[in-house]
Amino acid sequence: MTYAEIKRKVLELINQYSIAGEVISPAYNNQSDYISRIPGLINDAVLRIRTEVKLIEGSCALTGGVKQGSMRRYGLPGECRRIKTGGVYRIVGGDWQPTANYRLLGNYGILLPDDGAEYEVEYYCRTPECLPNDPFDAYDIDEEPEILTAACYYAAAMLILNDNEFEYAALYNEYQRRVDGMASQPTAEISPILDVYGF
Repeated sequence: MTYAEIKRKVLELINQYSIAGEVISPAYNNQSDYISRIPGLINDAVLRIRTEVKLIEGSCALTGGVKQGSMRRYGLPGECRRIKTGGVYRIVGGDWQPTANYRLLGNYGILLPDDGAEYEVEYYCRTPECLPNDPFDAYDIDEEPEILTAACYYAAAMLILNDNEFEYAALYNEYQRRVDGMASQPTAEISPILDVYGF
C-alpha cells in the first residue's frame, strides 16, 4: 500500500479529504497539521499490532558457535525479539525434535549442547517496517493490507480525539474490532512427553 493511499484513507475517515469533490489543499485550515501527524500515528498502530497481536515470525539455523565446556554458544539474529515457545529444534538425520535443553544468554545469545547436532530456532521479530517522518506519496510500505487498514482507523481516531468524541469513539472501536480479529487462534501440537525421572 502506498503512502498516498494510506493518507487518503485516513483523511476520508475524518471527512477531511475533499469538499464538494475538490481535494482539500494542505494550506486550508489545519489540513497540513493533520497530514504531518499521519505517518507517526500509522507507525504507532503498526508497531502495536506487530508486537502485541500479530507478531512477525522468523527462523534461523544456528551454525558455528563457540565451545564453552560441554555446550556451544551461538549468536541470535539482531531482529530476534524473543524465542517462540517450543521454538528450539534439534535436527539429527533430517528429524526435527523440539528441545528444551538450552539457556538464553542476554538478549542475543543461546547455549546449546555441543553434541554434533544441528539446531534451528524460531523467534518473533523485534520491529516491523515503519514509515519515514515525511514519506513521499509513492512510498510503498511492505505490510499486510489488513494491518494498514486497521492502522488508518487508529490514525483517524487520534486526529479527531479533541474535536469530536463520538467520531473518535466510533473510529477507535472499529480499529479495536479489526485488531481483535487478527489475534491468532489457539492451536494444538501433539508431541510425546519425555520421562525426566528415567522410569
